[in-house]
Formats: sequence, structure tokens, C-alpha cells
Amino acid sequence: MDEKGLNSKELYKLAYDAHYNYRRYDVAYTLYNKVIEEYPGTDEAKYASQQLSNIMRECPSVTPNNDDANIAIDTGVIIPAPVERNTVSDPEKEEVPEKTMITSVKVKDNPSGSIWISGMKFVAWIMFFGMIIAGIILAVATESGGLGFLIFVAAVIIAFLSVAMLMIFLDLAKNISKMARDVSEIKKIISLKA
Repeated sequence: MDEKGLNSKELYKLAYDAHYNYRRYDVAYTLYNKVIEEYPGTDEAKYASQQLSNIMRECPSVTPNNDDANIAIDTGVIIPAPVERNTVSDPEKEEVPEKTMITSVKVKDNPSGSIWISGMKFVAWIMFFGMIIAGIILAVATESGGLGFLIFVAAVIIAFLSVAMLMIFLDLAKNISKMARDVSEIKKIISLKA
């Protein structure tokens, strides 16, 4: 294993992801070389050598990027490359390329934050059926057939609306929790980059 605890397969996979999934030839170049240097004679070193040939064919002017490669090794996250985007502020002027950073980053999902949400959804369904049963009991206990039916219908409507609102709230909470984890991960990456 290297100093960060990655074995040859994990390091090769990271390089491969940088190469083919992110098109980060500079990071892949650095990581493939690291596989060859740290694990000579392994199958991964042989594959890394072949991939380096592919990179040199695809992008002959590639230069190593040790900073982003080290971030990838430390965090398991590959920072997407800045992309060129043409914008035109004045139609009479030429197009000027503007650098922007892609904001999508693969972040490992942490299911522990959604355990309470799943529990609350379960409680919501129990509450729903409890309201329906209470509505049936009240409807049967009522002497008048028409009034009993109205009580039952009201119980069903109230149960449905309350559970629907709770489910919407819980889905929003789950999305907010995921966004907070993503922002936290991106901040870590930025602090490592700085």
C-alpha cells in the first residue's frame, strides 16, 4: 500500500476514473505514474503503462498535476476540470472564452442521516392508518348513517393531507441533508486545494 493506504487496484481505479469519467488527463497521468512507481511488476502497473500511452495519444501536451492527484488520493474525489464556455456580452464583439468550474462532484452518500427520516415515514403511515381506524370507529358509533359517512370521509381526508404534508417535509429534509453533506465535501476539497 502507498502512504495514503491505497493498494495498487484502488490507485489504478482512481487513475482510471480521472482518465475516463472526468477526462482529467493531468491527474490520470500523475496517478498512472504513481501506480507504476509504487507497484512495479503488478498487473495494474502494466495497465497503467498502457493507459499512459493512450493519454499521450489523446492529449500529447499533458502535464502532471500533483496537487489534484494528491487531493484525489486523500479524499477519493476527483475535482472536475474547468471548462471553456463561450459567452457573448455584445453581439458586435468577438466571443471571449470564460472559465467556469463544473460544480458536480461525486460525493459518497451517507445513509445514516436518512435513518430518522425513514423512521418518521414509518410513524406517518401508522398515524395515517390510526386516523382511518378512528374515523371508522366514530362513523360506526354515530347513530346517523349520513353523519357517520361524513365523519369517515373527513377522517380519510385529514389523514391523507397530514401524511402527504409530512412526507413532503421529510423528502425536503432528506434533500437538504444531502445538499449540506455535498457542500461540506466541496468545502473540504477547496480547503485542500488552497
